[in-house]
Amino acid sequence: MKTFLRFPLLWVWAALPYVVGCNTTPEYPTEHGQITYFQERHTQYQTLGLDKGDILLVGDDVIDRGIWNRFYNDSRVKNRGIALEGTQCTAYRLPELMESKPSKLFLCTGLYDLKLKKSAVATAEAIVNMVQEAHEISPNTEIYVMSIVPDPKLQAQGEAWVDSAYVVNQRLMKGADAAPYRFLNTTEVMTDKNKVLKQGFTFDGSRINGAGYAHLTRFLEPYIGLTAHNRMDEISNETYRKQYPDMFGHYYSRVSMFNTLPLPEDAIVMLGNSLTNNCWWEEWTENNQVINYGINGDTVEGVLMRLDSLIAAHPKKVFLLISTNNFINDANATPEQVWETYRKILICLRTKTPETELYVISTLPQHPMSPYHEGRNPKAVEINKRLVEYASIYGYTYLDLAAELTDVDGNLDAAYTVDGIHLLPNAYRIWNKMIQPYL
Repeated sequence: MKTFLRFPLLWVWAALPYVVGCNTTPEYPTEHGQITYFQERHTQYQTLGLDKGDILLVGDDVIDRGIWNRFYNDSRVKNRGIALEGTQCTAYRLPELMESKPSKLFLCTGLYDLKLKKSAVATAEAIVNMVQEAHEISPNTEIYVMSIVPDPKLQAQGEAWVDSAYVVNQRLMKGADAAPYRFLNTTEVMTDKNKVLKQGFTFDGSRINGAGYAHLTRFLEPYIGLTAHNRMDEISNETYRKQYPDMFGHYYSRVSMFNTLPLPEDAIVMLGNSLTNNCWWEEWTENNQVINYGINGDTVEGVLMRLDSLIAAHPKKVFLLISTNNFINDANATPEQVWETYRKILICLRTKTPETELYVISTLPQHPMSPYHEGRNPKAVEINKRLVEYASIYGYTYLDLAAELTDVDGNLDAAYTVDGIHLLPNAYRIWNKMIQPYL
């Protein structure tokens, strides 16, 4: 039986980006690197709920970026991370999450406190305090606190901040003697001789790549109580940059993670950019065969470059939504230019894995609150016209999600977004309902 949030979701949040719900105790957090992302993630987690006995992972980027249910091949393993959050945000969310009475909690937070130049003592105290509250709410939950792993970006602030991470970890380790948690010193496997995230575990100095997660999940195996299925040795940044030229850190990290996890037989793949990446599809669809192959910031060129591994697995179905970032990245990009590469994706999928059922989802418009809105929506309309026109030629089913989420002025409806581009849970509910008949 799922446990959901204590307070009703109010979709007027889209118009009030710094006021969420009716819970004012504690005060809604503001210490986040991208508050709209926090809102999108937080409200999605509230909407999805949790099952009693789940294995819960909560915290910052280390948690959020991981594909934990697939790493351990178990739907009970639930990712409730939010990238860029510090202890203030984690402490705000954790009490509601603990109401579900998870069997285990793995907590990883505090790195962003140090990046905000908070003291090591205050950071450690904040973590211990939230653990104490979590234990009071769910006393039978096994609680594990993971160490802060300093990354090269923290190191760039000065060696003193790497030392601060060491101080936090020491205090957490000593505090475990008297507090209701076990300390897990993940720095043992994740850092180099300088106590900074290993170079082979990151492409951009902050995000952990597939090799990093492979080592981390093996370290956590005895505490999670499950066998990790992702395997990869340390990898060369240069290898990925040559194979996928002109891409970016998150792209390389996600692709490397995909490469550690072979697609299951009869996989249903959600392929696209952040609109896809930011959704927990296996939970929305209640189908563990649904695999998220979204990458934040991806473009038609990026999708085309990473099709080979997908095609080799011959997935049962593919749902594709792409092209938004082409127009965001380049205001001068024309629908004709973008369509040329988009068409190559469709041809490649149809000719190399003809047995795969292909569903193509319309490109969404933006709301005027987006700084990239001007001039982009007419281009999205042109792409969608071509998608309708070529559906029978390339043998795919066209699903017009844009029609469901667009307001009377042709913009992404403000009810479905807090930043003009990305989606709130009510939009994912509509998207999920649209694809259900085809799953």
